[in-house]
Amino acid sequence: MQPVSLKIVYRDDIRRFPSPNDLTYTKLMALIVEKFGLQADQVEVKQLSECTFFPIDNDKGLQDAINRSSLLKLYVSQTTQSQTLKALVQAEIIRLNVPGALVRVFSSSRAVAPFDIRWGLANVEKEIPMHDSVHFKVASITKTFVGTLLLQLVDEGKLGLDDLLSKWFYGVPQADQITIRQVGGMTSGIFNMTEDTPFITTFIQDTTRRWISDELISVPLSHPLYFPPGSDIHYSNSSALILALIVEKITGNSIVTEVDKRIFKRLHLKETEWAVNEGLKEPASQGYIPLGGGELWNVTDWALSAAWGSGNMTSTLKDLTVWAQALATGATLKKATQVERLQGTPFPDFLDTDYGFLIMNTLGYIGHWGSFPGFSSRIVYNPTTEVGIIAFTNVQQNEEGVEPAVALVDFIISHLEGQTVKTFVAPSGVKNWKNFKTSKK
Repeated sequence: MQPVSLKIVYRDDIRRFPSPNDLTYTKLMALIVEKFGLQADQVEVKQLSECTFFPIDNDKGLQDAINRSSLLKLYVSQTTQSQTLKALVQAEIIRLNVPGALVRVFSSSRAVAPFDIRWGLANVEKEIPMHDSVHFKVASITKTFVGTLLLQLVDEGKLGLDDLLSKWFYGVPQADQITIRQVGGMTSGIFNMTEDTPFITTFIQDTTRRWISDELISVPLSHPLYFPPGSDIHYSNSSALILALIVEKITGNSIVTEVDKRIFKRLHLKETEWAVNEGLKEPASQGYIPLGGGELWNVTDWALSAAWGSGNMTSTLKDLTVWAQALATGATLKKATQVERLQGTPFPDFLDTDYGFLIMNTLGYIGHWGSFPGFSSRIVYNPTTEVGIIAFTNVQQNEEGVEPAVALVDFIISHLEGQTVKTFVAPSGVKNWKNFKTSKK
């Protein structure tokens, strides 16, 4: 086992740090070894001047220093846990077989020792290592921004969650029976545009085509509802698209203007973009589709505009760390509105997850995941434990059909919470993608 670094506490920072030859040091080490069940050679003692101070002049003082210092106890346990968890996550990344990955575990409460993992290559062709500053497509994490914008308008009295959709948007079947709340909560029954075969066929046959919102919205409007509004739940990219269009209608501004003014500037998200152009800002991670046998297909240039309103944003690890916490704590919304947002419905497709208003909740870890050809991402933050997790990989699915960023976050939550979170696995698309790539030549 790696040495465990302990923060030793003092009455003041003038007191001399005990050397291994001092009786004080020997007593302190013996107490630490006994209390935490460690071997003496597993402990490395370091002094930090910014600690909370306790007297250690006598045996009782030594015992009190350990018993009273939650910082000391927490730091010991979290450091040991972090070393183990980081190694386990690295092994899981290897098992998932992805070209590149970023993982961040962070905590403002010291409930978990933070760590970052940078794995593999951001650009396989040029052999550029994965690094913290790469930009990547965040796909459906976009929905959390759209939901926040809509809820800010609710806070301002511009509309209500129980308003009928027909008040704000025309053309959806049974719009006079659907509420805004149901649209954001995926219980409206509105058809998911990415389940429309002609749309998907057009997208993959012309992957660099620039789409406009009028083309996209025509897809769900041509289909009946899946079920009577409010009677069931079905994930629909069309829901976020509709809400984005409502934001534009109410404000009279483009969604680009509103998200920049209301969220990006407020939270200083300088590297996050509502993608207008199809390219990624540099430095960029490339995105790949695995074709089996180690072969990768670079699909970085596939059109983000096909996911306008539901999945067309790009960001970085740094910005998503800020957004994950702000999103889960409702930092840009009224408290009562955030409470309503988190009132979710169990989502069978996503196993241990409830779905709120364009937001997911997995055992108290609040956020969303994103999936777009070549890119898998997920952000979560637990407001109770103040622990956050960010994951990104430059494949949407591995050869087994697992979305790696989703699986990595589930893996970490499982270890932190002591219960297994089941990860959604889709049928492997390797054969279909390989055939498609061949047919495009």
